[in-house]
Amino acid sequence: MEKQEIKPVEAAPLPSVSNDELKHLLEENQALLRDVHEMTRKIKGYITFQKVLSFIYFIIIVVPLVIGAIYLPPILKPILEQYKNLLGSSDGQGLDVANVIKALPK
Repeated sequence: MEKQEIKPVEAAPLPSVSNDELKHLLEENQALLRDVHEMTRKIKGYITFQKVLSFIYFIIIVVPLVIGAIYLPPILKPILEQYKNLLGSSDGQGLDVANVIKALPK
């Protein structure tokens, strides 16, 4: 294989810009950068606020579920036992439909 020579690409000539135009462009660029920096700071604050709020929502939802899972079974156990006794299911297997139908008035 032959080696090919890489020819450099010729750059386009730069337009001549006066010092006044260059100064004006730099000032405009600096003003735009300030605006972008201010917007970025506001967005960062909003994102931080959303993270805190989502954590609070998580706590509001999960904490009652955990507390309920811990404290409700001992509280509900006597109530469920009374309910089972009312239905006549002493063996704890559930509701016996045949006994309930027989107990209904004709």
